[in-house]
Amino acid sequence: MAGLSLSKGESLSINGKTYSCAGKGPGGRYKLIPHKGRVDKYLSADELYDLSLRNKIELHETSDYYREMPNFQVNLSTIPENQLDEVLMRHFYMTEMDAYRRNGGKLSEKPVTNFVIQTHKKYLKNCHELDRTAIKNSPSEATVRRWYRYWQKSGGNVLSLIRSPSGNTHSKLSPEQLELLEEIIKSVYLNKHRRSARNVHELMAAKIDLENRQRSANGQKLIDTPSYNTLCRHIQKLDKYEVLTSRFSHEYAYKMTRHQRMSPIVSKHLELVQADHTQADVYVDLGLGVLVRPWVTLLVDRYSEAILGFWISPYAPNADTVMNALKMAISPKIMSEMGGNRTWQWPMFGIPDELILDNGKDFLGRDLEQAAIELGITLSYSPPRQAFYKAEVEREFGKTNKRLFSKYNGQVYKYEPEKHGLDYPHLSFDEFKELFLQWIVTLRHITPNKDGYTPNQLWANSIQKNGFAGSGLEEDYVKLCLSKSSRKRFSIQPDGVHFNSLTFNNEWLSRYRNQIVSHYDGKNPTVEFKWSESDVGVIWVFDELNHTFFEVKSKQKIAHGRSFFNHKVVLREKNNRKKANLSRHEYHDAVLALENKIDEFTQAKGTKKLPAKAARYIKGGPNKSKRKINKPSQPELPRMLSNQSHSEEGADEFRTMKDELTDEIENIPDEIEF
Repeated sequence: MAGLSLSKGESLSINGKTYSCAGKGPGGRYKLIPHKGRVDKYLSADELYDLSLRNKIELHETSDYYREMPNFQVNLSTIPENQLDEVLMRHFYMTEMDAYRRNGGKLSEKPVTNFVIQTHKKYLKNCHELDRTAIKNSPSEATVRRWYRYWQKSGGNVLSLIRSPSGNTHSKLSPEQLELLEEIIKSVYLNKHRRSARNVHELMAAKIDLENRQRSANGQKLIDTPSYNTLCRHIQKLDKYEVLTSRFSHEYAYKMTRHQRMSPIVSKHLELVQADHTQADVYVDLGLGVLVRPWVTLLVDRYSEAILGFWISPYAPNADTVMNALKMAISPKIMSEMGGNRTWQWPMFGIPDELILDNGKDFLGRDLEQAAIELGITLSYSPPRQAFYKAEVEREFGKTNKRLFSKYNGQVYKYEPEKHGLDYPHLSFDEFKELFLQWIVTLRHITPNKDGYTPNQLWANSIQKNGFAGSGLEEDYVKLCLSKSSRKRFSIQPDGVHFNSLTFNNEWLSRYRNQIVSHYDGKNPTVEFKWSESDVGVIWVFDELNHTFFEVKSKQKIAHGRSFFNHKVVLREKNNRKKANLSRHEYHDAVLALENKIDEFTQAKGTKKLPAKAARYIKGGPNKSKRKINKPSQPELPRMLSNQSHSEEGADEFRTMKDELTDEIENIPDEIEF
C-alpha cells in the first residue's frame, strides 16, 4: 500500500481534531501531538494514507495553528560566544511570540510589525535590568516570522535559533541530475538486493552515459555525472528506518532502531536471558591423543548477570546445545549429580520470559522453536554485527578465558602463534567441566558488580520483590519439551527399538506394538520418539493413538544417565578394543593352528562314506516321526560289500563282517521311536 509522508512540525486534522507531527517514533510510526488535552497518536504512513482516502485527514500550514512546544534541555555553552547574545535575543522574541499566539495573535504583516516594535522595547528593558549587552537594531517582521517558522519545525529547540552559516547552500545539481540521482537511489539502492553505494554509482554513471549518447545525437546539452561523494551524501540524508525497511525488513529495522549501543532494559529476574557460545582458549584431551578446543554455551540472566546454565561440547554448537543448556537453566541444580561439592549452592533456575539468541543458522531449529512454544518462551534474535545487544553474555567469555586459562600450559595464544599449547599436559574433558562448574558456583556468583551487588544478592532481592523463580512444571515434562525429535521413523523390532547402538524396550512398548501391528500388513510397525543428548539411556515414544508420550529406557542399564558424547566415546573404545584384540599376533597364530589341525584330521580320515541305510540309525541322526519299518525277509547288503572281491586272503574277514551286519539288521524291531 502507498504511504503518506509527513515532515516534523507539519499540522493536520484527524476527524476535526488538530495534531502536529513530532517526527517518527519506535517502529517507524509518526508521533502526532494533539493541540488540546488528548493523548498522543502513533500512526504509520499506510494508516495515514488510508485515512486520507476516506477524507478524514486535512493538512494545514504550520503557521495557521499554534501548538505547545515541548521543553528541551540545551547546554548553551555549546553555542559560539560571538553568537550567544544573538541567540538570547531571538529566544526572547520566540517566547513572546508563543504568548502572542496563545492570545490569538495573527501572523499577517501588520500585526507582526506592531508585535516586533513592542517586543523590542521589552527586550531593551530586560537587558538593562540584567545588566547585559543588548542588540540595538530590531529585526524586521519577515525575519521574526522566519525565526518562528524554524522554531516551530524544531519543536522549540534553542539550537534552531543559531544563525545559519553563510554561503551558497542550495544544490549545485541540475534538475536532470537530481532526478536521475533520486531515481537510481530509489530503484537500485532501496531494495532487497542490498547493493553497495559504489555499485549504485557505477550503474548511475552507465545510465547517464547512455542518455548522453542520445543527447549528443540530437544536439542536446550533456548531463554531468554526479560524484560518488554526492551520491553518499544523498543516501545519508535518507531516514534510517526507511532505508533498513527497504533493504531488509520491518522487523530488522525495528530491532536496529529500538535500542542503540545497549542491551534491552529489564526490571526483574528471568525477564530476559541471553545465550551465546564460543570456543575456550585451551586445548582438552579427549583420549588417545585427540586434542580439541571445547565449545562453551552460556545462558546469562540480564537482570542479575548470573549464569543460569551452560553446556560444554567438543563439537560446533547448534540448536540442540541451547536446549541442553536451557534444560540446566530451568531445572533446580543438585550439586551431587553435577559432580560438584554438596556444600555448593546454585539457586538460579526457572523458565525465562524471553531468550535472546545469536542471529545464525546454528540457532534456528524446529525442536527449539517447538520447545519454546510449549514452555511459553519468546525467542528473539540479536541484530547481526551488534554485539552490544547481548553484552552481558559476551563479557562472560572474556572473564572465563582470563580467569581460568591465563596461566594454564595448554592455553591458546591468539597473538603468539608459536605458543600454540599443543606440547603440554592437558586437562581431560571431565576435568574441564569440573573446573568450569567450580568457577561459576564458588567465585562468579559472589563477585560484586560496579554497584557493589553480587549476582546472588540481586537474584534473592528480585525473588523477594517479584516472587519465586520456579516454573511450576514437572521435571519430566521439561525434559520432554527440551528433547530432540527423531529425524525419521524407527521400526519396533520384536526385541524393541534400536537407536544409538542401544536397545529400548519395556512392557508399554510391547503393548503399543501389539495395538498397531495390524495396521502395517505383517511388517514391523514404526514410531517417532524424542531423545536427549544429556541422557541417551531413555527415549520418549509418541503414542499416535492417544497423542501422548511414554518413557522407554534402554535395556543396557550402564547407558542410563550417560551423555551422548560419553556414549560415543564408549562405543569408540569398544570398537578399538575389539579391533586391537582381533589384530593380535597370538590370535592370528591360533586361527592358523586350528585351521591346520582341521586339515590334518580331514586328510587322515579320507573321503569314505558310511552305508546310507546304516547311517540312518546312528545316534544323532535326523529326528523323524514314528514310522513302521517292515523287516526284510532277506537282508540287502550294501553294494560296496556285495561287489567286493572274494580273495582267499580277505574271505574270512568279509564273512565275519557280513554275519555281524546281518545280525544287527535282523534285531531291528518293527516300530522304532527316534
